[in-house]
Amino acid sequence: MYCRNCGKEIDDKAVICVYCGVPTDIRYPQNQDVGGAGICILSFLIPIIGVIYYFVKRKEKPRVAKNALIASLIAWVIYIAFAVF
Repeated sequence: MYCRNCGKEIDDKAVICVYCGVPTDIRYPQNQDVGGAGICILSFLIPIIGVIYYFVKRKEKPRVAKNALIASLIAWVIYIAFAVF
């Protein structure tokens, strides 16, 4: 990440900038694991996409990937239930 005061590159886990001493705002990380409503809906409509998304993004966005997998598994159960009855 970059310091918001001096603009120099610093460690992502730094609490203060080593160059200028200004505190970093670590409460709001740059790579947030939020959102994912669209991929969950798509995973429900086309379940294989949720499974693929989970295995591709599980390290980068674990929460969204897990929700996509759950949506696809729910869809599989519903689709099988309708096929049996």
